Amino acid sequence: FYNFIKLKKIQLLLAIFSIALLFFIFNIKICPMQLLFSIPCPGCGLTRSFICLLQGDVKQSLYYNILGLVFVLSGIIGIIVNLFDCQKFILRWLKKHRRIVLIFVICLTGITWYFNICHHL
Repeated sequence: FYNFIKLKKIQLLLAIFSIALLFFIFNIKICPMQLLFSIPCPGCGLTRSFICLLQGDVKQSLYYNILGLVFVLSGIIGIIVNLFDCQKFILRWLKKHRRIVLIFVICLTGITWYFNICHHL
């Protein structure tokens, strides 16, 4: 049963990535904030950022969205944490430093939103 759930998660991630790639190729924008208010949200440009990272262009990736690199690094850290089975340590650290982590996430999101608005993504 566990393998079935794991397979479904992988299929869902592949489907989401495939749809995002199609939107990128055909330059389709579906951001509700962009459509309603004509300003980009903090997530605008993430797909382009991920694609630039896959191509090895970190500078262009950061231009499209700073959070792209943050998410990729978080994913790598998550894989390492799972490989070395140290989830309890990470959870304890996050619980101890939750205010600092929350302030960091809010500031990073605000900075990203500011850059997205300035770059007219």
